[in-house]
Amino acid sequence: MNAHTIYIPTPTKALTFAAQKLIQRGFLLVPSVSDAESILLPIPTPTNTDLSMFQGHTVIGGNLPNESKNMIDFLQDEQYLASNAEITAESALSLILSQLTDSFGDSPVLILGWGRIGKCLAAKLRLLDIPVSIYARKAKDQAMILALGYSLYNKKALPTYRSIVNTATAPILTENDISYVNPSCYLLELASQKYLPGDAVVHARGLPGKYKPEASGNLIAETVARYCQRRL
Repeated sequence: MNAHTIYIPTPTKALTFAAQKLIQRGFLLVPSVSDAESILLPIPTPTNTDLSMFQGHTVIGGNLPNESKNMIDFLQDEQYLASNAEITAESALSLILSQLTDSFGDSPVLILGWGRIGKCLAAKLRLLDIPVSIYARKAKDQAMILALGYSLYNKKALPTYRSIVNTATAPILTENDISYVNPSCYLLELASQKYLPGDAVVHARGLPGKYKPEASGNLIAETVARYCQRRL
């Protein structure tokens, strides 16, 4: 049986690791589009990527247009998203710890949002005995947050937080809210857009590829192999 051929037009750090893992799994990495059955793009895929040159091939990426059945979008895959959230949370934790100057117990963190990344990050912070407060809009999520032993967001506590991490895809804190935050508070934006107000916000989109490229690449390769068994 011939090896499945893949072309990587933009070899990012994560995709370089993915290529190594795919070769180990028996895939064949080829040097041009014409030699390939599938095209592997960065995840997320830049919005200005010209996909027309890949017609007739299976295109693998993230945030792809959905008009073609020959496209595989990892950002629509629940298994990939869950594993990627874990890697993102681990990367975010590294950034938060690099900014702490006080003991963990005296460095409370506020997480905005209770999605995949928020849940993973909260669990990792608690393992280090870092106090965690969480903003969640839905009553059922608030109930679960309390049941798991976390605190709910309290506006009066804004001056006490040492880090604020946004994982929500909508603005939650206003500029007036941020004015109450401690000037040394680390503001980390993990959403695809900048929802945290202020000039001091660190916008850290695409953390896995930047800070955990090997883990990100391994996940990409595993997901490609999983899809290969189904449809490639």
